[in-house]
Amino acid sequence: MLGAIWLSSALAGPAVILIGRPLDNTRTYIVNPRMQLSPIGVPGELLVGGIALARGYVNRPDLTAETFIPDPFHTDPSMRVYKTGDLARYLPDGNIEWLGRIDDQVKIRGFRIELGEIEAVLRQHPAAREVVVVLREDVPGDKRLLAYFVAENPPADLVDQLRAVVRAAMPEYMVPAHFIALDALPLTPNGKVDRRRLPVPERSASVQVAYLPPRTRTEGMLASIWAEVLGVKRVGIDDDFFELGGHSLMVVRLIGKIDGTLKVSIAAREVFENPTVGQMARVIDGKRSMSKPRPAVIQLQKGRAELPVYFIYAGPDEFRLAQRMGERHPVFGIDVLWPLPRRNAVADNRRSAFPSMEQLVAPYVAALSAHTRSSRYSVVPC
Repeated sequence: MLGAIWLSSALAGPAVILIGRPLDNTRTYIVNPRMQLSPIGVPGELLVGGIALARGYVNRPDLTAETFIPDPFHTDPSMRVYKTGDLARYLPDGNIEWLGRIDDQVKIRGFRIELGEIEAVLRQHPAAREVVVVLREDVPGDKRLLAYFVAENPPADLVDQLRAVVRAAMPEYMVPAHFIALDALPLTPNGKVDRRRLPVPERSASVQVAYLPPRTRTEGMLASIWAEVLGVKRVGIDDDFFELGGHSLMVVRLIGKIDGTLKVSIAAREVFENPTVGQMARVIDGKRSMSKPRPAVIQLQKGRAELPVYFIYAGPDEFRLAQRMGERHPVFGIDVLWPLPRRNAVADNRRSAFPSMEQLVAPYVAALSAHTRSSRYSVVPC
């Protein structure tokens, strides 16, 4: 229904895909999520209608009702438009530019993610023949990225290899919680991946380690906490918190549970560095045997310059960024411990109990001031 024109990067600078202009007797709209027309240059979903529009999908009344909807801008209530699922925008000259798929843009834990970027990284593995990444929310408030793939001559540890490929190229929040191997991806009647027919994985579907039961009292208590926070039946001492589906928001709840049950304060950085029950048990047992307090400022990268760089966190993303900054400046992460009531308020999303801005900032200011007083570094406002 539309004349598609593909422009190469050599002719159009950055890759631009022009759909063109509507043909005669064809209607096109670009709308926002509230079905309001988007102005020129503003992205929205592309709707297509007109005399050439199909009546629907054969033997798929559910899909027809979902995608062939009444024309919101036509006076005849019988007129229909097709929801393409494509993200597009009008250009000033009247052409329509294709920007991608609506269902490829998701938001998880405050981060906007292009699922296609993750799929492109996974396809770099020679054994990954087909890949699709989706966002699921089977438990309200618990959004997870899932990677489904069709493999050709897969090695035994393919899931571990795929996870390592993503982790090396992208931040932790873009690493899928589960990797599910399929014989074939389900398709819609028009040949696209039918994301609604992708199977729901078990919480432990991506874990390929043998179950080893807890050996000590600390490991037993941690395994119970792991299972409660993650919503799984059992956790072994070598099971990885993040490979079982954990994410940064769950880390806050995990820390609160450890603090309340074992009476030991754990920093978020320590969870990322020790994600298994066995590793965390050794950390906790070590804390109990030491009286020296944990420093609030951790050095992430050595540097030659006098002017340091401070991150208001000391997680894995900050550590990777510090390494990429080279050795021009010393880089530190400030990782303060929140009191248990504040952690519980954040974990349970109880806004009425959230700490004030002054309460949030005060421990970081104190840690930064103490570190600069005890070192040769000085802080320059910016």
